[in-house]
Amino acid sequence: MSGASLRAHSGADCVVEASAGTGKTSKLVERITDVVAAGTPVDRIVAVTFTHAAAGNMKLRVRQEMERREMHERARELDRAFIGTIHGFCAQLLRRRPVEARVDPVFQELAQADALRVFGRVFRRWVERKLMTPSPAMKRAFARLTWSGDPLRQLRNAAWALAEWRDFDAPWEKRHFEREARLLAMVAGAGGVAEMRAKLKPRERVFRESQPLQDFVDRTRRRWDADRVEGELLQLAYDLRWVKWDPWERLKEEIAGFRRDADADLAGGLRDELWEVVGLYQEEKRRAGQVDFMDLLLFARDLLERVDLSALYDHVFVDEFQDTDPLQADILRRVAARLFVVGDPKQSIYRFRRADARLYRRISDEMCAAGARREALTSSTRSTKTIQQFVNAAFEGRMPQYLPLEGGVEPAAGQPGIVALPMPYPYGSRNVSKARILECSPNAVAAFIEWLIKDSGWKVRDRAGEWRGVDAGDVCILFRRFTNMGVDLTQEYVRCLEARAIPHLLVGSKSFHQREEVGTLRAALRAIEW
Repeated sequence: MSGASLRAHSGADCVVEASAGTGKTSKLVERITDVVAAGTPVDRIVAVTFTHAAAGNMKLRVRQEMERREMHERARELDRAFIGTIHGFCAQLLRRRPVEARVDPVFQELAQADALRVFGRVFRRWVERKLMTPSPAMKRAFARLTWSGDPLRQLRNAAWALAEWRDFDAPWEKRHFEREARLLAMVAGAGGVAEMRAKLKPRERVFRESQPLQDFVDRTRRRWDADRVEGELLQLAYDLRWVKWDPWERLKEEIAGFRRDADADLAGGLRDELWEVVGLYQEEKRRAGQVDFMDLLLFARDLLERVDLSALYDHVFVDEFQDTDPLQADILRRVAARLFVVGDPKQSIYRFRRADARLYRRISDEMCAAGARREALTSSTRSTKTIQQFVNAAFEGRMPQYLPLEGGVEPAAGQPGIVALPMPYPYGSRNVSKARILECSPNAVAAFIEWLIKDSGWKVRDRAGEWRGVDAGDVCILFRRFTNMGVDLTQEYVRCLEARAIPHLLVGSKSFHQREEVGTLRAALRAIEW
C-alpha cells in the first residue's frame, strides 16, 4: 500500500464489529501501526481498552508489529503514546490541565477498594447520626430490610449505587401513592383468604403450608404499625411463593402490584436521604485531594466541555467498545479527531459497571451516518462449527443486527460438540428445586469429568490444531457466583474432584482460609512461632 493510499485509508472514522475469536485486537494493532507508518507522531495516538492487562498486551503487540515491519525507531518511541484504560486516560488529561479541570494538581487516585473504604467511613458516620432521629423513609426502609438480611449493608449498597451514578443528579419523580389505604386493602384481602383457609381440613397440605398467612393476620389485628405491616406483607409473599391455592394466588398477584407501587414510593423518598451521603463522600475526598474512578470521568467530561482538546490527538482507538458507558463514550467522542472503535454487543459483560450494549449500537450507527466506514469480522477458528451454530441459534432471533459467527473448524468425529449434562436428583418435594440441583451438581459434574478424561475417548485440539485425548488441564468449571446463602459453592466440587483423584487448581474461591491445607499450614506456622 502506498503512503498516499494509506493516509486515505486511515483518515476516516471506522467502526469494526467483530465476533469472538475473529481477530479484533489484531485488527486494532494493525490499524495503529498503519497510522504510525503513515507519519502520525506516536504521542498523538490514544488507544483505550478496559483492563490494565489488556492494555499491556496491546502495547506489547503493537511493539512487536512495528518490529516486524522494521519500524525500529518508531517502536522505541512507543512509550510516548497513550495505551491504557479509560480512567488512566482521563487522569492524564486532568494532570495536563488541572487548573481548567478544577482539581488538585497532585490528586491521589483511589482504587475501587480504597474508594469503598472511604465511602464506608462516611456512611457509618452519617447513619449513626440518622439513627438518633430517623426520618419516616428510614423507619420504613429498616422495617422492610430487616426481613431480608443486614439492613445497614443494604442501605450502604444503595447509597454506593447512587454515588456510582452521580452524573445523573436530578431528583427523582415522586408520584402520589395512598400507602395507608392500599395497605388496609391488602390486609383485608389477607383476612378474607385466612377465613377461606379456616374452612379447610387441618390435615390438608395447603392448610399447613399457609399457616404464616394466619399468623400475619393475627399479628396485624393485635397491633397496627404501617411500616411493620408493609414489611411483613411483602415477606409473606416471598415465604409462601410455592403455595399453590387459587385464593392465595390471587392475593399474591395483588401484593405484587402493591409492591411495585410501594417500591417506587419508598425509593423516591429514600433517594433524597441517601443523596446526602453522596455529598458527604464527595466532600471527604475533596478535602483529602482524592478522586475515585467516577470522579476521573466526571472531571474529564467537565474539562472537555470548557476546553477543546481535540487538537491534542489525531487518532483515538477503542477496544471492547461494547463495554463503554455513556459518560466514557461522551469523553472519547469529544477528544477524538478520528475515532476507530472495535466491539461486539454479544460480549458486553460489564452491565454492572454501567456498560450498555445498546449504546454501542446507537453510537456506531451515528458514526456511520456521519461518514464512518463499517467493517465486520465474522470468521473464527477458535471453536467448532457445532458451537458456532449453537451460539448463532441462541442470539440470532433475539439481537437486532446480529453478526453471526462463521468459519469454525470441523468437530471431532464420533463425539458431540455440546453436552447438556442432566442432573440425577433435580426434584424437591413437589417440583424442580434449585437447592436440590445445587446439591447434586458437584458429584454429577465430577463424575462426568472423570469419565471424560479416563473412558470417553473424546478429543480436543491442541495449540497446533491437532486432535488429542482429553486430560484434566483441558477442563474448566465456571461459576456464575462463588457463594450462595453464605455457602462457598466451590468446596463441594473440590471434594468431589479430590475423591476421584482428579488434579485441579481452584482460582478465586471465597473460603481460602477454610481449606484443609491452609488450616494445616497455619497450625504449623503457629507451632513454629510458639
